[in-house]
Amino acid sequence: MIPLREPQYYDAFVYQYTNVINDKIYLGYHVGSIHDGYDGSCEDPQFSADMANGNLMRKIIEYGTHLDMIELEREMLLEVDARNNAMYYNRTNGGGAMLKNFVRPSLDDLEDKINNITPIVVDIDKLLKLKRYQARHDAISTEHVKDLTDDINDDNGDNSDLVVTVLQGRDNDKDQVYDGNHSLDATKESKHATTIAVKYVPKDIWSKYTDHELHTLAMRKNPVPKKKRLASNKADGIKWILSKYAKYSSIEAGELIGSSNDYKELKKIGYSTRIANSIVKGAKDQLVNNASFAALVDGEVWNMWADKKMNDKREEFVDRYRNKDTLVICKSSGGFRLDSMLLESIKPAHFKKDYVVVCIYHNSPAAEKKWYREYQPQWEKVVKRRLPKMNVVFKSLDTISRAEK
Repeated sequence: MIPLREPQYYDAFVYQYTNVINDKIYLGYHVGSIHDGYDGSCEDPQFSADMANGNLMRKIIEYGTHLDMIELEREMLLEVDARNNAMYYNRTNGGGAMLKNFVRPSLDDLEDKINNITPIVVDIDKLLKLKRYQARHDAISTEHVKDLTDDINDDNGDNSDLVVTVLQGRDNDKDQVYDGNHSLDATKESKHATTIAVKYVPKDIWSKYTDHELHTLAMRKNPVPKKKRLASNKADGIKWILSKYAKYSSIEAGELIGSSNDYKELKKIGYSTRIANSIVKGAKDQLVNNASFAALVDGEVWNMWADKKMNDKREEFVDRYRNKDTLVICKSSGGFRLDSMLLESIKPAHFKKDYVVVCIYHNSPAAEKKWYREYQPQWEKVVKRRLPKMNVVFKSLDTISRAEK
């Protein structure tokens, strides 16, 4: 087998050790380079002994981001139940604090079990008394209910193609409607139907899964598109993404959203790649917007310096630093790149200038925090240590101003 080619840039990798004597395996991931001397973190004494005896051979499974690699390790370990598998050194199936809302592959098993449950016909009055699970961004589409109701009425009360799913004991030991809200409401509004088919899911089956996994499966049960089913739309996808990362800080979430697992689940739900990309971007944008609003008090506005309407004010700020000896560059805190500054500095018009002022503006409070916490210290260190002859200073534009009355 041809070894996996090491990419130029990556944050982490998943590796596998195989015992050449008995084929026993250890799976793990590591943040860093494959050349940094790391040889594993297995706590099994037998692993250490086999390593010392030269019986283990390492293979790189995949390269990628920290989150993608820990998710891949988790998937692979769960697939073989490594902690209970005699052919694996691993004592756990991975996971940990980094995976606060990981969707386990076994969710497919729950989906299969629900699909194989035989529905029974139930009077809708019994179901209308139950609380409902809501995974969608918008609770109910009245237009979709109307469409379903018209179909039922046109078929003289035949709603045999509609099914409601109920989780037994989920609402303080009472049953909860999990899927089929629109079908239930359409049956209620119809002129003829008074019953509907119901799949009852026992508590010992669904209770093994987290709230986020149940949210994920509910989204899968409303894929794009399905006949007589309201397809999950972009807003639903954004809600799902934000629910996955709700336990992270806004900055962490902004960095982690868009993992391979995110895209995998969005694909299972039925979104195209184009829409999935739009959902990921929309989730990040909403995260930034929420942070921006939370940071402001009455009468304050966040200065969106990238807006063309702000050009004159931005130039007024930047011009104060321009002179015959100084090159001035204005960039957003997320858009500044050292190579672009260097390329600008060697242009004939700027080559003899001894000073560089980088004027930075921030598109959100989250971006501002990230700049001061991470980017500016990083660039200042690079300039000081690697470009000692360049006199570079960073200046930030005002982030907040009072709203004009």
